[in-house]
Amino acid sequence: MIAAPRSVRRLWAALGILLAVGSAAYIHFLVTGSYDLLVLFFRNPGSAFFVVIAGIEAYLARRAYSQFEFSEPMHTVWTLVFMSACCRLTGAALGQVLSADIPWNPLVVFKLFHLNQSGNWRDLGLVIGGPAAMAFLGAGLMYAIVLTRRLGVLSRLTTADWMLIAIIATFTARELFEIGVIVFVRHERASVTQTLLWFSDPLLTLLLMQAVSIRRSVLNMGQGLVARCWGMMAAGVAFTSAGDVALWAESHGLIPTTLSPLGWFIWFFAATAFASAPCYQIEAVRLAHEGSYTAPFSKSFST
Repeated sequence: MIAAPRSVRRLWAALGILLAVGSAAYIHFLVTGSYDLLVLFFRNPGSAFFVVIAGIEAYLARRAYSQFEFSEPMHTVWTLVFMSACCRLTGAALGQVLSADIPWNPLVVFKLFHLNQSGNWRDLGLVIGGPAAMAFLGAGLMYAIVLTRRLGVLSRLTTADWMLIAIIATFTARELFEIGVIVFVRHERASVTQTLLWFSDPLLTLLLMQAVSIRRSVLNMGQGLVARCWGMMAAGVAFTSAGDVALWAESHGLIPTTLSPLGWFIWFFAATAFASAPCYQIEAVRLAHEGSYTAPFSKSFST
């Protein structure tokens, strides 16, 4: 079995350290009932992690698409994935840093931070890092699916795949029902930001179907780095969906107060999974060029 690239191990080791610090803050919350340390954790090391990991993802995705010639189909796929990563980086910078009254916010440092404008920064970050990033990623994955179909290697999903998708689709249907009640029954007017964010869950369902389909197609041709790449992509989407479900359950009072902070940690796993995906792609191409690894679709898909 091929070992995970060193870069992937480092990313998950960093996540482990972050979770250790976060666990201490969570234990403090359980003992004292105070959210102070949890808020301090998520607004400082937590926010910094999101920005840094998104920056790493964008850098690695750029390296991934640069490994393919402009005329190669996978150049287009990874260019779209790179644009999605850039959206996540922009969203993290706007939603986690520029919108927060924290010492290392550049707007705070230069005394340009205004509390009444922070909500606008946060809303913009949510839209760019959410639906916009998902749209670019969806376009990239769709292009990859078209390529697998063209090569005749697109595989059917397994029962387990469909069960996972069904869970997310059921949640999405529930969300759409609630949106329908808000719009057509209560006749409430939603903001532009809220309207755009309503596209998040349907997009996540589509992304999960796409990522699982690509992974299944590659996996059926053998275990390897490329299969792990798309597996990490699917994991990132699944973790994001799980984070959305946790937020929904918390807002509906379905999770006890003592457990609700645990749902906030899910987003760290999603960010790390997305950043890990291009690591496997880069390593696959490197080993293929050295002649020590043969991946599915050696030149036309992923090398």
